[in-house]
Amino acid sequence: MKDRILLLVSITLVVLSQYYFSFKPDYFLDGVILLVAGVIAFGILIRRSERASRPSSDNRAERMHDRISRVGKRFWRRGLVLLSVFLSFWAGLRSLKGGDSYIDELVIWLTAMGLILLSFHRPRSDSSETIVPRPMPWAEIAIVSGIVFVGLLLRTIFLTEIPKNISGDSGTVGCWALDFLEGRRHNVFATGWFAVPTMGFFAKAVAMKVFGSGVLGLRIFSALVGTLALVTNYLLFRGLFGRAVAQMALILLATHDLHVHYSRVGIHHIVDTVLYGSALFCLLIAIREGREIWFVAAGLVTGLGWYFYFGARIIPLIFGLALLHSAFTSKLSARKFLVHSGLIALGFLVSAMPILVYYHTQPEALFSRFNQVGIFQSGWLSQTTHNTGQSEVVLILEQFKKAFFSISYYADRSFHYYPERPFLGFFASIFFVLGTVVSLMKLRERSYFWVLGSLVLVLTFGAALLTNPPESQRLVMLAPLLAGLVSIGIVHFSGFLVASARLGKRVARGISLACALWIGASSVWFYFFEFTPRRTYGNPTAYIATEMARFINNQKSVKEVVFFGAPFMYGDFGTLKFLVRNTPIIDVIDPIQGDALEFNVDEQALYIFHPERRNEFDLIQNLWGQGEHGQILSDTDGLLFLWCRPL
Repeated sequence: MKDRILLLVSITLVVLSQYYFSFKPDYFLDGVILLVAGVIAFGILIRRSERASRPSSDNRAERMHDRISRVGKRFWRRGLVLLSVFLSFWAGLRSLKGGDSYIDELVIWLTAMGLILLSFHRPRSDSSETIVPRPMPWAEIAIVSGIVFVGLLLRTIFLTEIPKNISGDSGTVGCWALDFLEGRRHNVFATGWFAVPTMGFFAKAVAMKVFGSGVLGLRIFSALVGTLALVTNYLLFRGLFGRAVAQMALILLATHDLHVHYSRVGIHHIVDTVLYGSALFCLLIAIREGREIWFVAAGLVTGLGWYFYFGARIIPLIFGLALLHSAFTSKLSARKFLVHSGLIALGFLVSAMPILVYYHTQPEALFSRFNQVGIFQSGWLSQTTHNTGQSEVVLILEQFKKAFFSISYYADRSFHYYPERPFLGFFASIFFVLGTVVSLMKLRERSYFWVLGSLVLVLTFGAALLTNPPESQRLVMLAPLLAGLVSIGIVHFSGFLVASARLGKRVARGISLACALWIGASSVWFYFFEFTPRRTYGNPTAYIATEMARFINNQKSVKEVVFFGAPFMYGDFGTLKFLVRNTPIIDVIDPIQGDALEFNVDEQALYIFHPERRNEFDLIQNLWGQGEHGQILSDTDGLLFLWCRPL
């Protein structure tokens, strides 16, 4: 198997080098490096083949052959490790030079990650502990597939219409994705708007290439990733707690309104949840089986978190906590602890190297967002202390209170969702408390420690230490953790019924399932039939911009839009930029006062007025005696904007 992969790698590298020599002569050095790498890989393959075919005459010869073979394997592994690190570093350097294509850098980077996994591939040891002792039964596969399918439907049905509003941030993400799709941007290993890594915009562009460049293409990536998160977190909870808890958690996560919402919008914060499940699952296998390749894989997934939203960057802290717990509870030697940590760091380095190279050249981009929203870095703590007279200790305690009670008391304060309720409903909060108590009582066990430790770290670094907690876009990773803890509470509650009320196990399981289905159905009802009609997502500006864009796109023979919106709203608002692409929007910054005769009127223009500037609507209409005009109202009959067109 290794020889076939090595042959494929060597041939691929040589073919790529020849491609550079033939079609990209300006990149001669790149071709030489690829050629050298291919030659080294092919040489290792030849050496391995010679050793495999060499006959042994006696035991001494066999021992000598084994010794040489082991040395060869070490050389082969170290060579591939160095090659993978070099290729990843090279991809980062190439991306800094710019160019009209990003494919080469992506191929080099992906090759590096494949090589690092190949270098640590070993056959499974018969004595190793396995995370799945036997194949998953067909009945379980059918149940899980059914729940995942329901989750997919909840994330894709009426995707272009629910939520109706397109937020400004979603629109801006869409514009960046269009830049990649239409060839105006190329570097996938950099940062862009608000220091967000550009890989997320590129991923959106790929989805738009397949599903179109409209609202469906903008949102489908999040929907598919959110569905994938159901699978990865199911595997994680199955490995940690078994099938009963995992299936309850899958039902709850598939229907949780927080997870459903972020799987249906244009921003890609939902990636945090699939990375969490994938990374912790790899780490779980690595610790249980002791196989090096899984530690490296865990590091690779962790490194991927640096290419999307900032929330996933907390995973290394979760890893550190998990490894320390294993070291203390399993009496892991210091040497093994360092080896495991080193393997994770190696995988992380290969995965994150290109963007780390970028951060080396642009160090301000690494911490710019944290400097803006951190209570210490932004100066919020000292300023609030000065303004309110409260001590820093009191303010920090208040921050932690808002963070940790966002689960069952404080409502989300972010326009990214704004459900006007905590992250869990009434009954779910009760089982969450039960699950938390059970986890605290069993804190020495790896499974419970991991979930509670993750919860504390996410709430601390995603809310308590940031301004204006709780904001849901920073806490999307809470969704699988809440589902897990609620499911623990439900399963143990049914166990108490069996022990105390002498109910049969089937009855108790039925009660557990009914509880999970009730909580899930309540969450789905809330999202689609209570939250969605409010149209609070994205704030009122997003509501106005969405309807304004649809109105503009339905007009005929409009050369331009003259928009009276400043300073409340501008024509380059993300929603308008993404939805209105063929009609320029011109902002009228200064208000028109008194006699408006000096204002030039274009008969092919559409004039739109923000509600805050409705007084100017009458002044403009006075410039012509006749013309079309009207107003657009919200679902609750509130004024969204006014419009007029001269005849």
